[in-house]
Amino acid sequence: MRKNALVLLVVLALVAAPAVFSGGQGEADSLEELRVGIGSEPWDLDPATATDMGSYHLLKNVYDPIIEYDSNNELTAENSLTRNNEWRDGNKTLVLYLREGVSFHDGSDFTASDVKYNLEWQLNPDNDAPWKGQLGPISEINVVDDYTLEVKFESPTPHALAM
Repeated sequence: MRKNALVLLVVLALVAAPAVFSGGQGEADSLEELRVGIGSEPWDLDPATATDMGSYHLLKNVYDPIIEYDSNNELTAENSLTRNNEWRDGNKTLVLYLREGVSFHDGSDFTASDVKYNLEWQLNPDNDAPWKGQLGPISEINVVDDYTLEVKFESPTPHALAM
């Protein structure tokens, strides 16, 4: 019986020994850097001009999209800057209802004017915007109020929600 107790004690000591060194120190004294493995080096960190997958994967973790799809390819407002959207005029007018309470890194509010500015920048022929062709035949962009944007198209544009 004593032999079994001794064996059990040794086994428990061996099993518990690694736990003595696994507690860590709690909070670190200083934060220096975070290293993340990525499949390819990003070429561009500007979401308006980035076209490569390395940039896309990095930017997806930095910026929130206007519109996002969930794993079932359903539109979701969970991680997007819109809370809802709707089509009008025979799918020629897209109305985006933006989330309120969203701010930029400097504390300024995110509004429909910001989205309009970005879309107009993409459409401006003086800018080297690679996504210009993806925006389709936009004819007009109107700010309805601080959190509502209306995008009018020349013709029905089904891929507009993928912009």
